[in-house]
Amino acid sequence: MKIKLFFIFCFPFTIIFGQQLEDSIYSSIDKFVVNKTNKTLKILLEEEAEFEVSVKTSSEKLALVVLQCNLAYHLKETNQIKQAIGIYEKAWVSYSKNRLSTYDIIEYCLKPLGNLYIKLNDYTNAENIIKQYVFLAKTLGIQKQEIAGGINLSKLYQSIEKHKSVVTLINGILIMPNLTKLQREELEIIKARSLASLGDEVGEVENNYGVDTILTGVNKVYLNYQYAMRNENYIEAEKYFDRFKKNKLSGEVDKRTLAKLFFEEGQLDYLLGKINKARLSLNKALEVLFFKRIAYENLEKSVLYPETTFIDIFDLYAVIEESPEISLRYYGYSFYVAELLEANLTATKSKIIHQYAKRNRSEKCIDILLKLYEKEKEKKYLERAFYYAEKGKSEILEAEKLRSNLLKMHPKDSLLVKEQKLIHKQEVLTNLYSNNKVGRVSNLRTYELAKELNYVSVRLKKVQLQIKEKFTKTNGQSNFKELLQKLKKNKTTLIEYFVGKKTIYQFIISVNGITVNTINDIERKKKEIVRYIQFFNNASIINNDITSFTKVSYNLYKSLNLNELCIQNKLVIIPDGLLHFVPFETLLTKETHSSYYDKMPFLIKKHTVSYSLKSTFLFAERKKRKEKKVLGVFPVFKNTTRELSYTLKEAETVESTFTSVLLKHDKATRENFLKNVEKVSVLHLSTHANAGDFVKEASVEFYDKNVTLSELNVLNLELDLVVLSACETGVGKVEKGEGVMSLARAFNYAGVDNLLFSLWKINDKSTSLIMANFYKSLKKEKNVNVANKQSKLEYLKSTNIANQKKSPYYWGAFVYYGTIEETTESMNLLVKLGLISLIIISLSLMFYKLKIKK
Repeated sequence: MKIKLFFIFCFPFTIIFGQQLEDSIYSSIDKFVVNKTNKTLKILLEEEAEFEVSVKTSSEKLALVVLQCNLAYHLKETNQIKQAIGIYEKAWVSYSKNRLSTYDIIEYCLKPLGNLYIKLNDYTNAENIIKQYVFLAKTLGIQKQEIAGGINLSKLYQSIEKHKSVVTLINGILIMPNLTKLQREELEIIKARSLASLGDEVGEVENNYGVDTILTGVNKVYLNYQYAMRNENYIEAEKYFDRFKKNKLSGEVDKRTLAKLFFEEGQLDYLLGKINKARLSLNKALEVLFFKRIAYENLEKSVLYPETTFIDIFDLYAVIEESPEISLRYYGYSFYVAELLEANLTATKSKIIHQYAKRNRSEKCIDILLKLYEKEKEKKYLERAFYYAEKGKSEILEAEKLRSNLLKMHPKDSLLVKEQKLIHKQEVLTNLYSNNKVGRVSNLRTYELAKELNYVSVRLKKVQLQIKEKFTKTNGQSNFKELLQKLKKNKTTLIEYFVGKKTIYQFIISVNGITVNTINDIERKKKEIVRYIQFFNNASIINNDITSFTKVSYNLYKSLNLNELCIQNKLVIIPDGLLHFVPFETLLTKETHSSYYDKMPFLIKKHTVSYSLKSTFLFAERKKRKEKKVLGVFPVFKNTTRELSYTLKEAETVESTFTSVLLKHDKATRENFLKNVEKVSVLHLSTHANAGDFVKEASVEFYDKNVTLSELNVLNLELDLVVLSACETGVGKVEKGEGVMSLARAFNYAGVDNLLFSLWKINDKSTSLIMANFYKSLKKEKNVNVANKQSKLEYLKSTNIANQKKSPYYWGAFVYYGTIEETTESMNLLVKLGLISLIIISLSLMFYKLKIKK
C-alpha cells in the first residue's frame, strides 16, 4: 500500500480523462495493489508486455515505469528475483533514456535493484547501479539518497572483503554536513566492522578511530560477537549472539534477515558441538526461505531459487552430516544454487568472485571422496574427485569457448552476432570506465559510462536468454572413460594439479587408470615454487649460482611428485595457481653436479610436454585448414631503444618454411593485423608485449598502436595456432580457479585452441634461434608440442652457442597450451611396421615358391 500511496501523492495531475492508455496503465496498478494474487500477477505481467509496445508519450512511458516498479516490488517480495531484476532494469532504462522526471526513481527502482544485485552476488552491476544513483542524488541535491547510496556501497565492499575501501569511503561520507544521528551510527558500525576485520579489537576501534559513544547497545554486542568468533572463543560468542538475537527478534525483521539469523545461530551451535540444535536452526532458516515446513532430507532442486543464504545453509548441512554421500548431496544443492545465481551474471569480474567460493566447495568434495577411496579402494571415488577438480577451473573460459564455437557453427545467426557485438561493447566500456577516475562515479563522464554499461548488461542478458531458448546447451563436461580412452590412444599421461587451502592434489591419468596424490605442507611448497620461478627473473640469476639452481630444480621435481611416476613419453600438465608460472620442462629429473647445461637431465629430454587449462580442452574438435598459411607481424621498432634487431631472422624463417603474409616495420600496424588475421591458419607475433598492472591494461604492441587484452577478448578467430614470440605473454594476475588473466588467455577467449607463448621477458637473439628451429621442426613433424620440444633440444645441442647462453632462462620460456595431436612420430612408426610386415610377407612368399620348385 505504501507504493500506491506514493503514486497517488506524486501524480494527482497526471490522471487526465481522455488520456486513455495512461489511464489504463494506472488503473491496472490500482487493481493489482488492491488484490495481489498469482492470477492478478499473471494478468499484470501480460498487461505490462502489451503496454510496453504501445506507449509513445512521455506521460505514458512514465506511467509504465510506475507500473514496472510496482510489479518488480511484488516479484521481489515473492522471491521471483530474476524476473524482478528484469522488470526493474527495464524501468530504469526507460526512465533514463527517455529523460523522465517527477518520480523518485532512486527510492522505488535503483535502490531495490542494487539490493537485488547484491542478493545474487552480482557485485559488478551492484556497484555500477549504486554509484549511478549516488551521482544522480548528488546532482539533484538529495543528500539523504546520496548518503543511503554510500552506506549501501560500503556494505557491498564489506561483503566482498574490500575493507580498506569501506574505511576510505565512509571517512569521506562522515565529513558531509547534515548527517542524522541514525546515519552516522550506521556508518560508524559498518566502519568498525571493517576495522575489526582488518585486525582491530572492538576497544581499539573505539579508542583509535573515534567510534566511542556510537558503539553502544546492539551494535556493540554484535561487534563483540564477531570478534569472539574470529578468535574462536565460541562460548563468549554465544553470550553476545543470544543478546543480539533477542534484540533483533523484538523488532520487525524481514524474511531474509531472519533466515540469516537462524543460519548464524546454527553455525555457532555447530562450532560449540551442539549438532542437533544446529540442525534445528538450519531447518528454521529453510522454513523461512520456503515460507513453509519442508522435508529438507529429500529436497527437490526444482524448489530452489537464486538466494545466497541457501548456499550458506547447505554448505553447513554438508559439514554437519556424518554420511559422506549425503554431505556430497548437500554440496550438490549449493553448486546448483550457485549456478542459478551465475545465470544472471554478464560481467567477468562478478563471475570470478563466484568461482572463489565454488573452488573452496570443490576442495571439500575432493577431500570427502579421497577418504571414501581410502576406506573402500574403489576407483569411482577418484574419478568423481577429478570431476570436482575440473569443476573449479576455467569455467568462464569454457563457457566462452562454447559460445565462440556456436558462433563459428552459425556465423550469420542474428542473435549470436548481436551477442558478440554486445560483449565487445561491454569490454570496451568496462575498460573506459575502469580507467576513468578508477571507476568512481564522480563526474558526468563516468556516470554516462556507468549508465551505458548498465544498458549493455540488460540487453546482453536478454539476448543470451533468447540464445539459450533457441540453441540446445552443449555440455563441456568431460566423460572420464572417453578421456581415458583418448589418452591411451595417444599414449599420453595427464597430470592435473588442484591447489587447495591446505593441500595440493595431484591427479594422474595414464594407461594404468587414475591415481591421486596429496602434497601437504602447502605454505612451504608455495615458497619452494616461488623460489624456483625467481630464477627466471633475469638472465644472470641461474648463471651466477648454477649449484643452487640445480638443487632447487631437482627438489621441486620431487616435491611435485614427478619422480615417483612411471609415465609415458608424452605428458600433459594442467597447472593451478603459482604452478602456471613454472616451466616444467626445465626441472631436473636427477641430481647433477655438472655446470654444463647440455649435460643436465632436464625433464624436456625425457618427455614431450604440453599444457592445458582443463581436460575438456585437450580434444577440441575443429576442422583444420589443409595448408598452413602464416601471418607474421614484425614491427621491429628500428632506430629506437626498443629495437628488436633479431626479429627479422624470425621473419626469414617463417617465409622460407611456410606460405606467409609478412607485416614488417611500418606495415605491422593494428589495422593490417586485423585485416589479415582471418585469412590465415597460423599467427606469429614477434613484438613487445606487457602483462599490465593495476592501472595499465595488458597489451600487444604494433607499429602504430597497441591492441589491449579487452580488445583481443572479443575477436572471433579461426586459427590453428598462435605463436606469441613476445615478452610476458603468459604473465598476468592469477584469478583463483579461472587461471592467469594474460594476453595468451585473451587469444583463448577469442577462440584459439592452440598457443605457444612466453612466461617471462625473453632474449631477442635466443628467441630467433629457437623460433627458427621450431618452424623447421613444425614443417617436418606437423605437430606443435613435438616441434616445441625439438626446437629447445636443438638449441641445447648447438655447438655455436656458449654454455652460459644455454641456461634454461634462454630456452625454457616458451610453453605450448593446446590440443593433443597425433604425432608424425607415431604415424611413422605405423608406416614402418607396415613396411616390415610387407617385407616379411614378400620374403615368406618367395621362400615358399622356391620350396615348391625344389
